[in-house]
Amino acid sequence: MTAACIATDVTLGDLDGRHPPSTHLRFVSDDERRAVVREDVRRTARKLLKPRLGRVGLFGRFLDALFLLSIWLRPTTPRLTSTAASVKAERLGLHDRPVCYGRVVRGPSWIVLHYAYFFVMNDWRTSYRGVNDHEGDWEQAWVFLDPADLQPVWVGASSHDHEGADLRRHWSDDEPPLEGSRPVLFPGAGSHALFFQAGDYVSRIDVPALRWLLRLQRWTHRVLAIRDQATERGLGPSLGAPFVDLATGNGRHIAEWDLERLDDSEPWLASYKGLWGLDAGQRAAGERGPSGPKFDRRGQVRRSWADPVGFVGLLGVEPPSVERAASLDVRRHLRNPAMGLPPPAASGWVLALWAAMSVPLLLLAVAAVFLFEEARLAIVLLAAGAGAVLLEQLARRRYQAFIRLLAVGAAVVAAVLVSYGVAVVIGRYVIGAGLVVAALLLFVANLSELRAVQAARSAAKAGLDQRPKASTKR
Repeated sequence: MTAACIATDVTLGDLDGRHPPSTHLRFVSDDERRAVVREDVRRTARKLLKPRLGRVGLFGRFLDALFLLSIWLRPTTPRLTSTAASVKAERLGLHDRPVCYGRVVRGPSWIVLHYAYFFVMNDWRTSYRGVNDHEGDWEQAWVFLDPADLQPVWVGASSHDHEGADLRRHWSDDEPPLEGSRPVLFPGAGSHALFFQAGDYVSRIDVPALRWLLRLQRWTHRVLAIRDQATERGLGPSLGAPFVDLATGNGRHIAEWDLERLDDSEPWLASYKGLWGLDAGQRAAGERGPSGPKFDRRGQVRRSWADPVGFVGLLGVEPPSVERAASLDVRRHLRNPAMGLPPPAASGWVLALWAAMSVPLLLLAVAAVFLFEEARLAIVLLAAGAGAVLLEQLARRRYQAFIRLLAVGAAVVAAVLVSYGVAVVIGRYVIGAGLVVAALLLFVANLSELRAVQAARSAAKAGLDQRPKASTKR
């Protein structure tokens, strides 16, 4: 079914059950996007302040390369939409009075304070090299009260498409921090995913078909006594990809909100099942506008709306009083919680440069096998792969791992060389040329990202240096 667009000048009163789930709203019109000028782009630009590719391993960077190259082949949110949305939000004064929507859900075991936040633009991909861009974004948070004394016991927060017990923390836990009687949450830059502590969080990609590879990697690390990278800890069955949620807490601090009631009698909430942003037609990577706080993209009621207690894994958990909670293990329910990344290693820029070059170099090695017939190029390819893994260890200053993998890699290369004998099939030149182009595109994109990071750092440092210094005179 073709998606139908509702005009950009609608009000909440215009949204009701007449619009099917295939309907989408638009915040930015085509004319507003075409009206963006270079000065708007420069003024509203948000950039990474630290390299990201070196914060995951080689396999994660391969995933990033495939994702980056796919952007040219699939539908995405139109270019300059993020800039146009920022300009329009400024013009309308949407940043002046932040709005939070709330309701109370009363159940037999818990009283739930449900909060919802709407953002006009998710610019995670274009601004921070994240997974996606899309118009509109809804995030949610919950506070669970003990009905006996109305004391808060748990706090929950939405984070991408995750659900379950890892989305909640006990009120007496160290995270999230409290300001007075209110918990402080940290949204990821661009994505708005909510976290309980300030930090950088690597994205988790759970590909069931590749779990065997992850298990093999971790078994190898255990046998060779190689420590996992910090980005691999806490990922459970998932793979780490260099899509980093920057929830550092150094942006705008919002302590006062205009609270609006989430009233289920209002048609826009009770019966509008369309999307709250442009439908770019790309389902796999999330470039479609989001659904609302009540309905999902299929028009079905969200579990987070109908059953917030079950959504955060609280079914069957009785609400102890705050006094009793002091003797409980308040983190026992956590199985795979989001864990912030540590600061980059001391070899940061060596690792960043290697991370930017490693995947393009390996693609060029693969391209050489398709473009040339000499069997010795297979040796080059295997050596390139083994060398990449070894250089990864040196860049991370993991010297014992380098020695162990060197011995294992030599054995593997020898075994593959003995079995090598498959002729390059027809079409190798086309495939090889495509890989060369892909490698060059990755070189340009990755090195441009490093330049942008350095420029953003320099600009931030210049801004600090120009700030007036406090006088020491008395």
